[in-house]
Amino acid sequence: MAVQLSSLGESFFEVAVLVVTAHLPVMIIEGIITAFCVGFFKKVKPV
Repeated sequence: MAVQLSSLGESFFEVAVLVVTAHLPVMIIEGIITAFCVGFFKKVKPV
C-alpha cells in the first residue's frame, strides 16, 4: 500500500487520510477484542 501511495505524488496525503479513515473502525474493534482477551487471560491464569 505504501509503495502505491508514494507513486501518487501530491495526492498522497488525501488518499492516506481516506485509508486511515476507512481502517479506523477496524482498529477500534481490534482494540476492544484485544482488551477482552487480556481480561479473559488474567481471569484464567492470574500472575
